[in-house]
Amino acid sequence: MGTADGRPVRAGRGRRLDHQRPDHRPGRQPGLRAGLPAGRRTPRHPGALRRDVLPHRLGADVGDRPARRRLDEPVPRPSRAPAGHAARRRRGRPAGGGRLRRPARPTARHVAVRARSRRHRRVHRGGTCGEEHPLTVQVGLIWDAVGSVAAGRGLLEAARGAGLDTFLVTDHLIDVFPRQAWDTDFSHLAADMPTPDRCLDFATVLGNLAPLAGPVRLAVGVTDPHRRHPAVLAQTALTLAQLTERAPVLGLGAGALENLVPYGVPHDDRVGRVEEALRVLRTFFSGEGPHDFRGRHFTLDRAVMGLPAPEGRTPLIWLGANQERMLTLAGRHADGWLPSDLMTPDEYARRLAVVRTAAEQAGRDPGAVLPAAGLPVVVAETDDAARDLLRAAPIRFLALHAGARAWRRHGAQHPFGEDYKGLTELLPHLLTRAEVARALAAVPDEVIAAQVLAGSRETVLKRIGELIDAGLRHPVLIPASALASPQAARFTVESVGWLSARLRSGSDVEEVAA
Repeated sequence: MGTADGRPVRAGRGRRLDHQRPDHRPGRQPGLRAGLPAGRRTPRHPGALRRDVLPHRLGADVGDRPARRRLDEPVPRPSRAPAGHAARRRRGRPAGGGRLRRPARPTARHVAVRARSRRHRRVHRGGTCGEEHPLTVQVGLIWDAVGSVAAGRGLLEAARGAGLDTFLVTDHLIDVFPRQAWDTDFSHLAADMPTPDRCLDFATVLGNLAPLAGPVRLAVGVTDPHRRHPAVLAQTALTLAQLTERAPVLGLGAGALENLVPYGVPHDDRVGRVEEALRVLRTFFSGEGPHDFRGRHFTLDRAVMGLPAPEGRTPLIWLGANQERMLTLAGRHADGWLPSDLMTPDEYARRLAVVRTAAEQAGRDPGAVLPAAGLPVVVAETDDAARDLLRAAPIRFLALHAGARAWRRHGAQHPFGEDYKGLTELLPHLLTRAEVARALAAVPDEVIAAQVLAGSRETVLKRIGELIDAGLRHPVLIPASALASPQAARFTVESVGWLSARLRSGSDVEEVAA
């Protein structure tokens, strides 16, 4: 239907009906599957993914639900209903008059949905003026950058297809798993990769992935200023910014001994070196120079950085911080906080408060530091199936990445000693096969369960939701259950898309029986 001159009739307040819009496509709902490439079809049923494209593609679950408001859009203000005939119909009253119909009594499930929706529509206040910011949850995925670059490309393609926000690669010279125990009895991955130590250089890999990333932000999570001078790190990040659509993330940490001790890299005063590196990086990101800096570890003498960042793509700095001094540095200097420890929601909130207090004391907006976290996920069809996966050797070995203090909380003694501080002190390439076997036998079930988010998709989603309530805004998923078996790997890859779709849309709702 149209006017005499062929223009479509507009409905109410000058807006076209959906089917009259020139860009309308039947069966496609606006706002769904944000971030998917143009023309990607939506699965008909929740979690219905094309098996022929997995694990290199992920599908986001949208089902047949109506379109949801995207989290980055402002909450629409209710408008005054127009008076008259239309208003009476809108209020549920018959056009010809009569009594107002009583709305249906909500079921228990409806109450749960509304409560969860309210939580995701909440706003937090930041800055000095108390302005409101809509709650936004972003989701990332970590790849360990071991093996073939083709595997990384496939995982990035899956992340992009699922609409993930960030794709992180790690930076290691030696892998976190012991080479002496690496065989098909330890992990199915050993069939195609005879050693876990085929670690790829993060900078070269990210440059190779840049043309495929599209709207996905690329990141290293994390490197250190011991092996790489901050001037070199700044040049790497600024170079990557020339190749990507979004500003890349330079993740920085205090360094793990496995990447330092075997190669004779100086690592005294590791936190002090990180602090100076943060200041040098900020200096180089601020302009060409020349720049001067005098520190204990780094010196600049009229140093220049002539490579500018493209407009809007100045690299971001995320700090891998777990302890008080590093948490303070995150608040003072970083754009994001990326702890490697898996914490309870209360502990996450406590450490986030340290970060934000440090930011405020430095004259920064506490809300300017993005709260992220690396979350190891062990996901299966059911909670019982996930508990079975915890018996797999590579997943149990994750318990050995925890320090002696974490073991003592469960009444257990760490096989690597009472002073062992965890992964940053581990030298896995020196462990013998017998030592690995004894250490794995000593792992209590309670310790491994505390080091991962294990359960069904719904259980894992609930656990992440509890951390979001504590302040988490960027969960970065570590697909740990993919180490257990090929079948577990496939389900894990599918589950990343399932989890991402719900976290980003805010629909992590517990199904409650009516």
